[in-house]
Formats: sequence, structure tokens, C-alpha cells
Amino acid sequence: MSDALVGLHGFDVEIRDAPELILTHRAVSSSNATTYTFSNVNIGDPAPDRLIVVLAYITEADASAGDIPTSVSIDGVNGTIHVTGVGTGSNSTSVSVVSRLVTAGTSIAIVITAPDAQVRAAIAVYTLRKYTSATPTATQGAQVGASTNISVTLDVPPNRIGIAGCNSNNNSNPATWTNANKEDDTLIESPSAFMSSAVLKPGTGNVIRTCTWATSGELAIAGAVWG
Repeated sequence: MSDALVGLHGFDVEIRDAPELILTHRAVSSSNATTYTFSNVNIGDPAPDRLIVVLAYITEADASAGDIPTSVSIDGVNGTIHVTGVGTGSNSTSVSVVSRLVTAGTSIAIVITAPDAQVRAAIAVYTLRKYTSATPTATQGAQVGASTNISVTLDVPPNRIGIAGCNSNNNSNPATWTNANKEDDTLIESPSAFMSSAVLKPGTGNVIRTCTWATSGELAIAGAVWG
């Protein structure tokens, strides 16, 4: 949180660094479990303002409505689940944006707990620094039962930063993003379960952020913006 005051025509104007978001780790598992533990998760260098942001992906094992994680533990303490995009069909997908302040250490455990058995789970982990508040300024989640694309509408004004994750259970090829810079595509389980994450491009005016896949299927997306 590097702030400074400078004089401009007799007025003090606050100048601060834009938030800094860095991808540090990704991991997948398909152990058909209620609880998924990811150990030795890299979170980079310690810092007093280091917010750990987790995109937590799960896919349900039974043919009912999709599940929201009961909890996502970050270094032994439950993180704040800010938003979830959750599906409604068989083998329903979901993705949640979760965060917690972790100032010390370089590796931690992240534990996703679901209401019932999930066929697979995955995480994409980021460190966020130089923000003004640990609470997102905006969030949105969505799901579709059968489509090649899915969107959220999130503005990213100056000195803010945003992230989104997308979960697909019917694609064997990476995703493409519109109005977002793709950071990661990871095959969660062969042959056709993928997760994708992206940093949102700056822009205001109800900017639509779209994740597109080659094959129609059930999709879930969730995004958040910090200032």
C-alpha cells in the first residue's frame, strides 16, 4: 500500500501504486472426495499486506444441483468466500473466489470442503498486494447449463485489479478470454475437465468479460475486483 501526497497547483493529490496480482500456484485432484487438501502451496515472499486469493474449483459427483464449498481453509483458517458461480446439472461445476490475509511463510495448505463428494477439485492461487481494502469492490458469478461461452460484467477502474475463473466439464482444449488476459489453463481431469483463470483488463462502462470454449457444455464463472 504505497501511498504518497504530491502538490498540484496548490492541492494535495494522492498517488498510489495499482494493486499487484501474481499467480503463484495451481493444483488439481480427482480423488472423488468431500474434502480436498492441497499441501505445499507456493504463496511467494512474505509481506505485511499479502492477501492470498484462491480460485477454488469443484465438480459434483451426483446428478443434482451444483455445490458451493462449505469452507476453503487457507493456512489453517477459513478464508472469505466472496462469490461463487455454480451449475445446476449433472456433474455440476462451480468456481469460488476466496481470500485471506497471510503475512508470513512461503508455502501453506489449502483445504476445500464440500457438502458431499466431488469428482474433482482444483485451485489457482494468487497473491494480491498494494490494495486499499481486502474486501472486493465488485463481484459476480454465473453459470450456464450448455454453452460454449459464459460472461460476467465487471468494471475495473484505474488503480483497481480484477480476476476471474471459469470451470468447464466438457472441453479438452484451453479457453479464450475477451476483455481479460488469460493467466492459466489447467486440465483438472482427462479428457475434458478444464479450469481457466484470467486477469481482467482495465475498463469501465459495464465491461463484459467472456470465457469461450470450443465445445458446448456446463460452465461456471466467478470474478472479483479489488481497489
